[in-house]
Amino acid sequence: MNITEAKEKISLLYEKAINITAVSPVLHPVRIIQASKSIIGINKDNPIGELLVFNEEYIDGFAFEDVKYKIDESSIAEMVSYKSLEEALVNGNAPMAQQKLYELSRVSEGMQIIEFLLEYSLRYTKESFLLIWSIYRMMLFLDKKFMLQSLLLCVDSILSSKDVSENEFLFKDAESSFKFLNRKKYEKFSVLCQIYFSDLVRKEKILDAMSKFVSFNDVVNEKYNGSYESRMKLWLYLSERRCGKLSYQMILDVDAIRGMMKVVDDNKLYPYDLYKYTKKILDY
Repeated sequence: MNITEAKEKISLLYEKAINITAVSPVLHPVRIIQASKSIIGINKDNPIGELLVFNEEYIDGFAFEDVKYKIDESSIAEMVSYKSLEEALVNGNAPMAQQKLYELSRVSEGMQIIEFLLEYSLRYTKESFLLIWSIYRMMLFLDKKFMLQSLLLCVDSILSSKDVSENEFLFKDAESSFKFLNRKKYEKFSVLCQIYFSDLVRKEKILDAMSKFVSFNDVVNEKYNGSYESRMKLWLYLSERRCGKLSYQMILDVDAIRGMMKVVDDNKLYPYDLYKYTKKILDY
């Protein structure tokens, strides 16, 4: 499989996966597609085809249908605002949230709407932020293809998402250091780091939403001038396992490490605690 074929397959898998709604945002197939896409991107000359085979088998394990949302395309409010969408989400009013989302999509850029939904999820400490971030990344990769359906999936994930307990979600002071993280918290922290260092239009509001439970002082305190390990080691790790030994959590763990390694490298952060942790995580 070459990289062009891999991209086409990823697009087809994503189109199928966004029709799956009755599943926890944490376990949603879009997350594994996005993770696999990023891992494949480490070595574009030699995509790991088995990752996409695993994706297809994982997706086929869910019930899905061509989702039809009750949207009145002829009824567009004169004043469309994020506030009206937020009120519908707070009240758990799915039909109203879907309608307001559609109206916003007619007057606002889709990526900014995803950013708003990411902000909402973080502000209300919903586990849906993990899926919404994956959707954001996939929209960048697919050049905003399937945007409306992706936005509707974000809303669905928020409405079906459980609140995350403080114990699972809190990263303050000493805990916001690689050496204090455990496997359960690592993936969440990796995603939060990627969001923190991303160039987002609503970044100030998103960081404000994050500030109550996460601090990066211990991570960004000093700059590092040494060399960094190549992310190719992660590609090699998964390429040796092939389809029979792959698992959902293994792929997400490897992508979480990949994302953190990229953040560390791009922002000249100290990597040593991360490398020690990486070694521990990869010892399956």
